[in-house]
Amino acid sequence: MDIKKQISDFNKYGWVGVQLKIKNRFISPFVKIKSKQIYSQAKLKKQKTILIINGAGKTVSEVHRVFHFKDKLALLNIPNLVITDSLTNRISLENLANFDLLYIHRSKSQDNIKNLINKYHQQDKPVIYDIDDLVFDSDQIDNISFLKVAKKSIYKYFIDDANEHLEIMKMADLITTPTDFLSNYINKKFKIPSVVLRNHLDQNSLDQGKLISASKKNHNNHITIGYFPGTKTHQKDFETIENTLFDLLKKYPNLRLKIVGELSLDNLSEKVKDQIIKQKKVPYKKMMEIYQDVDINLAPLEMNNDFCEGKSELKYFFAGACSIPTIASATDAFKHSIINGKNGYLCYEDNDWKKYLTELIKNQNKRYEIGKNAFIQTNQEYTPKYQAEQLNKLLKKSISNG
Repeated sequence: MDIKKQISDFNKYGWVGVQLKIKNRFISPFVKIKSKQIYSQAKLKKQKTILIINGAGKTVSEVHRVFHFKDKLALLNIPNLVITDSLTNRISLENLANFDLLYIHRSKSQDNIKNLINKYHQQDKPVIYDIDDLVFDSDQIDNISFLKVAKKSIYKYFIDDANEHLEIMKMADLITTPTDFLSNYINKKFKIPSVVLRNHLDQNSLDQGKLISASKKNHNNHITIGYFPGTKTHQKDFETIENTLFDLLKKYPNLRLKIVGELSLDNLSEKVKDQIIKQKKVPYKKMMEIYQDVDINLAPLEMNNDFCEGKSELKYFFAGACSIPTIASATDAFKHSIINGKNGYLCYEDNDWKKYLTELIKNQNKRYEIGKNAFIQTNQEYTPKYQAEQLNKLLKKSISNG
């Protein structure tokens, strides 16, 4: 063992980075074998194959843009291999370039990734880059609210990160995003071809949602409003509806506010603290459980903010799968999914939040009707099967069926 090399790696990458290098060194031989097996079997069956590079390990993005992408490929019977971007420098280009299409999610600019893209282009094979947030344009970094109070080192990291994402995006043949706003933004500003491939729920979550929907009933005459920010990056979003929520909590003693995630409630009035249910964020596999006792779902975002405008409608279809009505900011993605007053509500102005919340608080039948319509749409449009069909249309334009 080269002790000097180990110390150098630790100083350069930290303990987490060293652990990752050790893990990659261990699994790379197995990945090479699997890569060859996939290629050989697909060749015999005359199937096209896809290599997926995951640049967003252990994130929500990984779930929706990598794992769910793989789920769709399984439904389409398309052989594929998922590897992390850090693992690409331990496997030869020849092994990785045997696939027919390269799909890269949120990987930053690295020599091994750029070399891999060039290798695909040399063989006239398509490269798709997937990005699900407006984190590729350094001009927009100031629109990320939590960065305004972050350390300079974190701010600089996001700037560098944006530039690296953009460098790889410009090398791709096509960009996929979960929203029309992001695709149009990329097309217009950077002149890179871009299409929409929407997020969806996995089948297990949809099945859980059906069980929750079937068991819906009043909870001891309480009405529970749910807001699930996950991370502290949504603090500013919550502030857009904070005063409205606290006023309604004071007005309706039977009202409860359930918050799951990292959110500060420093401005919370003592008079309504007993009406607040606070939980830590949960992993994706347990997400559906938090909707069990929720009657109204909230999805606020800052308006007139391009970073927020690029966010997808995740919060709508999670609740919709459970027949829970959503009140959301009227951003691009929510306007795609919600027909105002039919399967949810869209808020264009501050007063809209109070108006729609009051309507749903006072009218149980309306909650049921809106929630039922959201359930129907979610189980039509946000399923693996439906979105696999959309992916298939995209792939037919990128790789032939042979």
